[in-house]
Amino acid sequence: MVASLFYRGDESFVGTYLARRMQRDAQGTRLDVTAVDGSFKVPFFQGHDTLSASLGGEAVWLTGETDRVYPANGERAVTRVDGKGLALEFEGYHLPTMLGSGVLAGVASGDGDLDDDTLYRFRFDPNYKVGLILFDHYLPAVTRIYRERAMNLDVLGQAPRGVDNLVNDGAVENAYYINPQLSLGKKKRGALLGLGALIAWSPQPWADPYATTENGGQPTGLNGRTTGLTKLGWEVDASLQYRFSLANDALWLAVRGEGGVFEAGEAFRGVVESAELRERFTLVRGRVDLEW
Repeated sequence: MVASLFYRGDESFVGTYLARRMQRDAQGTRLDVTAVDGSFKVPFFQGHDTLSASLGGEAVWLTGETDRVYPANGERAVTRVDGKGLALEFEGYHLPTMLGSGVLAGVASGDGDLDDDTLYRFRFDPNYKVGLILFDHYLPAVTRIYRERAMNLDVLGQAPRGVDNLVNDGAVENAYYINPQLSLGKKKRGALLGLGALIAWSPQPWADPYATTENGGQPTGLNGRTTGLTKLGWEVDASLQYRFSLANDALWLAVRGEGGVFEAGEAFRGVVESAELRERFTLVRGRVDLEW
């Protein structure tokens, strides 16, 4: 079931969205979850010759229950779902200087106890990008390591059910973040230089599920750490693009180069100290996009 109610002006928007999903799969497990979503966008300086700005946001609440989650003690058949997410975006642009500014900020709830009767974890859509490295590359690599440890058949005999859900696919999850940005140039045509910084923490400790289970449920990192597990780290990013029309503004070609440096926080120190990932991660890449 899906329902929505919204108002859309020339540049403004406010609306709410509700979706109910009731599903049973071949393994006999079920999912009964409702998503409640609200979003808005408010423009400023309408009709102004040199300035434009806007503020937008979206909030989501997931509520319901499922028996697809398997606590380590195996005693509970049903787990409540109570996940929350919030994203805010500010954009500003000064036409004479072609100077733009922006701030992305948000939070995705995390789960500090993997063995209780409520699942608080919330993941953004992985197509929503914040920064260049932490959420898109580093966090998926860390969660793949967690999954490999949880599937250690020499210790467990068999892999726990649901272990594949540990792997993050490039989405904001269990995090507070703020991502200020600056740009110089035109977004739709010609050259555009961009600079950004990202700093992030987590509302709940980012702990290794395998080590946490071994430690009686206390959030624990790969190397036995039990403190400093909420500092995700920071990164600095830069980009340069040139965008031009190939067919009367109906077909566009964009050539982009982008790169960044990420410094891992204490939440990932155990992964760094076990030499599975570097403390400082650098990424440089180029892209050619055809847009229409």
